[in-house]
Amino acid sequence: MATPADPPVGITNAGGKVAIQAVNYNAHGETVVNVGRDEDLLTRLPYAAEAPFNSYAKQHEPTCLPDTNVDLLQTIYNWADGQDERCIFWLNGLAGTGKSTIARTVARKYFDE
Repeated sequence: MATPADPPVGITNAGGKVAIQAVNYNAHGETVVNVGRDEDLLTRLPYAAEAPFNSYAKQHEPTCLPDTNVDLLQTIYNWADGQDERCIFWLNGLAGTGKSTIARTVARKYFDE
């Protein structure tokens, strides 16, 4: 019988696999992971080492040339600086039209600042 001093426990069933979460242990299907109370759980999450825009592997990927995409970049900067209340700025277009280059240009500007 649980008492108020016992740690919380969560049990879910996702797609036929039971997941149990308690303060010290997480069990997902057949995998049990020991998670200490004082451990930073974020450091245990998987990540892709080359995912950041400024990773070593991406150092030579292009940004916008000077004086190109000026109006679009200004619109994005206004949005990013909070002058536009929308939560998401969606770049869309056909493959090869420069969406990634624009995104890298914006990321570089704010990283440098």
